[in-house]
Amino acid sequence: MKLILVVLLATISFQGLANYNTSGIGPAPTIVEANLFFISEGGPTAWNATPGFPTGFHCGPSSWWMGAAALGLLRHPNPFEAQRAITYLAKLTPHPQGRSTSGQVLLNGIQKLSSLASGKSIDGSLSEIDAALLRGNPVIIRGAPRDAWGIRLSSEGKYLWNFSVHHQDFEHWSIIFGKRSDGLYIIGDPMSSVGSTLASGKEIELFLILGAARFNNRESWELFVRTP
Repeated sequence: MKLILVVLLATISFQGLANYNTSGIGPAPTIVEANLFFISEGGPTAWNATPGFPTGFHCGPSSWWMGAAALGLLRHPNPFEAQRAITYLAKLTPHPQGRSTSGQVLLNGIQKLSSLASGKSIDGSLSEIDAALLRGNPVIIRGAPRDAWGIRLSSEGKYLWNFSVHHQDFEHWSIIFGKRSDGLYIIGDPMSSVGSTLASGKEIELFLILGAARFNNRESWELFVRTP
């Protein structure tokens, strides 16, 4: 019985889950499924055993690695490997001082690790995001989290950044794994201490709008498997 369970979990973990749950869309349309690929950029959490942020903040590498893992392009690191994995990708994807890494640079980094990885920039509208999820692909977004879902999660003790102490917003990458049948999205914010969480369409729109307004940076990327 144990052997059957291990084989089943391994099969689920590496199929990308595009067709596993028919009540939603995306490679991981439930929190349980999305947490199979989740990575937190600091810890300790159930997804990253390393305390704090010893090599800096790596929301971009964390989010893009999650997307690649959800598609079966990269292996999902265990909690003791997570910090090493995202630090390695960060070294492959340099960024300007004080700014988050661009989507093109992060895609280039993922492609150095997986020859089948591909992606394209999309406009970030909910209709475009839904279309990508319908194709079974994750969407990786760059914006500003504080007033979207950051304060909410922080006040619930579910965020690695305490907005009641550190009030400033910041540039940030997160991933959209899927969308449930009730219209809520499954997001993987690497600052979450509890894994994948739910966000409304309005929160995702606000995340992107504030990224553009506050930091002149708003990006949305569909990550997919390149046809050989």
